[in-house]
Amino acid sequence: MRITIRGKNLELTEEIKDYINNKIGGLEKFSALGGVAGEKEEGGSHSVSIADVEVGVLTHHHKSGKIFIAAATLTFPKNLIRAEAEAEDIYQAIDEVRDKLEMNMTSQKKGYISRKHRAALVWKKIKGLSPLAWLKNEFRKGKRGKEKF
Repeated sequence: MRITIRGKNLELTEEIKDYINNKIGGLEKFSALGGVAGEKEEGGSHSVSIADVEVGVLTHHHKSGKIFIAAATLTFPKNLIRAEAEAEDIYQAIDEVRDKLEMNMTSQKKGYISRKHRAALVWKKIKGLSPLAWLKNEFRKGKRGKEKF
């Protein structure tokens, strides 16, 4: 995973960069979401996921002190995920962004798996039919006589 880090109204230290690399880089284990980013491209190489992370200080005048913001965009070959968070501590904002990204990635994985499962059930139903059913197209008719799929 390639991670690009930008600072807005904030000087990025090595400590902050390392923290972001550890937190956002840890999401790489989710990058093979049902073949979304783990598929091989035509050249035989694995596809690359890109993370753009922006951290900074809001320039609005707050009575409670500095408010830090963190935003991250994960780009995969077939989808894009974005999350933003505000907190009084920069590390807390980064943690919240990571949690939001992880939650979004797992929900997309569940959706992909359910689509794959539904397709497998349809294939299982079609595969178990006799050749006469194929000729009569009976497998496509639902309860009301309309085509089901």
